[in-house]
Amino acid sequence: MFDNSLNINFHSLQETYIELLNDYELSKKLDADLYSEGFIKRTIIRSYFAMVEGTIFQLKDIAKQANAYNKVLIHSEEMLLNEAAVTIKEKRKIEKKA
Repeated sequence: MFDNSLNINFHSLQETYIELLNDYELSKKLDADLYSEGFIKRTIIRSYFAMVEGTIFQLKDIAKQANAYNKVLIHSEEMLLNEAAVTIKEKRKIEKKA
């Protein structure tokens, strides 16, 4: 059953996505008379992947907030979510690197 008392802030996800989407859309409108084709293409690609990376970062934060409220992730999943340096041992066991 879903608990409506969970208070996760989705506002920063929305703000980040809109800001990075605007950057991406702006990069597609760069004037070819002012910038080289290569520069425009690199800018479009960089802004697109910045949007993807920023969105993933915000989603990971939301997952951490939700897990802090209602623990559903196992320890190894939390380590991966927190980008801890890990190694995968036998039988898929994940251990934190020393």
